[in-house]
Order: sequence, then C-alpha cells, then structure tokens
Amino acid sequence: MASLEICAPQFSLIVLLAIFVAGFTEGSDNNKEVYCQLGSPVFLDVSGEVPKEKPDIAWKQGTKRVANFKRSVSSSYGEFKGRATVFGNGTLRLNPTSQTDGGEYNVEIFNEGQSKLKHKIQLHLLERVSKPIIEHYCIHENGVNITCKVENANEVNLILDNRTFTQRQQNGMMSIIHIFKSLDSNNCTCIASNQISSMSETKNIFCNTSETVLSINYILIAAVAVGGLLLLITVVLVTYCIRRRHPSQIRHESSANKMLTTVKQPAVPRQQRRQGPHPGQQYGDINRPQPPPRKSRERVERGAIAERGPREQKGQRAERMEKGELRGQRPQY
Repeated sequence: MASLEICAPQFSLIVLLAIFVAGFTEGSDNNKEVYCQLGSPVFLDVSGEVPKEKPDIAWKQGTKRVANFKRSVSSSYGEFKGRATVFGNGTLRLNPTSQTDGGEYNVEIFNEGQSKLKHKIQLHLLERVSKPIIEHYCIHENGVNITCKVENANEVNLILDNRTFTQRQQNGMMSIIHIFKSLDSNNCTCIASNQISSMSETKNIFCNTSETVLSINYILIAAVAVGGLLLLITVVLVTYCIRRRHPSQIRHESSANKMLTTVKQPAVPRQQRRQGPHPGQQYGDINRPQPPPRKSRERVERGAIAERGPREQKGQRAERMEKGELRGQRPQY
C-alpha cells in the first residue's frame, strides 16, 4: 500500500518554467493545482518574489474576499473569518477546510499602491480512498467475474495472473471478466488511488468446477421448487374463490329473475278478476257484488239441516195432533 503526500502541489516541467519566469516578471498570471484532504489544513503558496518592505497582499475566492495582509497584520472576512491567515511571504493558510473552500483563488500583491504580482491557484478538496473490496463469481470451469469496489478513487488497477487492468473513473468501481488458464488458485490485487491517497487489497481467487456445478444445480432446484409452490398456491386460491362466489351468484340470479317476473306479471286477486257472463246471465248481474263462496263446513251443516227437516216436521205434526186430541177432551170435575 502506497500513500502520497497530502496537499502536495502537482507540477509539470512547463509549469515550473512558467513559475521561474514569473518570478522576474511583474503583473504576470500563474496557475497551479493544489490537492488537499477535506478537513485538513492547507497552505496556498505564492510563486514569485514578494516585496519585503510594506507588502499589501489580498486573497480572493472568485469574487469573495478571503483575507489580506496589510501593515504586518492579517485579517479574514466572511465565512473565512477565524480560519484564514495570510503571512508576510504571501502564503494563505486555511484551517480547517470545508466543502465550500474548493475552487479558484486569486492573490494580488501591491507595493506602494502598485500591483507587483498576480497569481491563481485551483484548490481541490478530496477524501481519502476507502479500502478496496474484491468480489468474485465463478461463471464456469475456466471463467470468473471479478469486481473491485472502492470509494473516492479516480483510478483503479486490478492485477491478476501477472496482468494489470486499469480503469479511470469517478465512482471508483471496476469489473472485469477473467478467463483462467487453469483451475489453480490465483492472487488478485486491487489498487485504488486518487491525488492524495492510495489503498490496496489482495484476495485469493479459487473456482472449483464441482462446487460451481453443484451450486448451479442447487439454484435451479430451489427456483423450480419456489415456482411449483407459487403455482399450487395460485390454483388453490382460484378454486376457493370460484366455490365461494358460485352459490351467491346463483342466489343473486334467482332473486333477479323473480323480481323480473313480478314486475312483468303482477298478481291479481281472484275477487278482482272479471269473468264473462254465463249463458242466460246479464252483464249487470256480473257487475253486482257476488256473495262470498260457501265454505265446506257450512255446506255440510246445511245438508244436515235439510235432512233433518222432514223428520222434524213429522215429529212436530205428531205433537200437534196429540195436543189437539187432548184439547178435544174436556176435563171432568
């Protein structure tokens, strides 16, 4: 595992030459990149000769005033108050740094009211690279899918089987498919880095043919079992719903049919039905109110009375005759 120096500026030969020339040229603009860990203190140095007698130094972030150095006194402003300090050589210190501190800084140095030096610095605030996580999945007997996951990295190097695979991106995730020459174990190393830090991780990659095939079989068996169980549950639920809804549906249809029949053919009482006249009967007689029908008991009683009539008449006649005979005989005193 390697580590880079924190907050160390990155210079190229051209930049160094430009800085060298700027040291002897007044009013020239110089640009450089500075990388620093977020939350750590950072020093922004001025490239070029700074007047030693009564320098007036002003630092800005874009258009915002950061701090200045005047009459040997450093002053800070706004959100930088208490965090920004300017030294006599023009260096600006920010302690601690925050997420909003990143960006372009401009410094201008005056001497006796005249601008002597201008300088630009681009500040990048980064977080340290996390420890890589290596994951692998055996595809078949001679292949494996290897993934190296890491955060805050812009370059990932995966070393496997004496070969190096490099990927540069911002999310810090790299995935490759490696074909083994043999089924022997292989060491895989993942190295992730950015401008301020670097981390590495090594893992032994081993794929067993029988274990791979067996795991695939287990997966297939489990998938078939789960599918069969879901199908069985679906059939049971459908059957239950059909059986539960069928009787209620039949009752509903029957009641609906009865309601339709009642609406179409309303019931009429027998007494209110009008009948045609019998032979020899007038329509006026039909309209007259008819006597209520005789009940069966009344009919039986009337028949019994009719049968008793002649006998009672004979008995009464015999009684009257006897009374008449008795009346014909006068009593004797």
